[in-house]
Amino acid sequence: MNKTELKPAALKEYDLDNSDDKAMYDEMLNEVSGEIKVGCLTFDASRIVEELDPTAYRCGFNDYVDSLDERWECPECSKIHNDEDDATYCCQEREE
Repeated sequence: MNKTELKPAALKEYDLDNSDDKAMYDEMLNEVSGEIKVGCLTFDASRIVEELDPTAYRCGFNDYVDSLDERWECPECSKIHNDEDDATYCCQEREE
């Protein structure tokens, strides 16, 4: 019987340039800080930090993602999993 070699799952890094990762961070900032009112105007906390102090925004993002669990990507379908084995065997058969 010819065994096929398993393709390994890839560790999926968090990236501020990824719109889903950025949205996740912005949502956390907005939930923690709420809306900011200036006169009759209302702003999201994430927008204020990103616009006024982009360095603090990026540093905060890095601190935030360091607190999250690793993500793994299936080598076949690119679905994201929280477990390396789940990602590896998402679309590949386990050998018995």
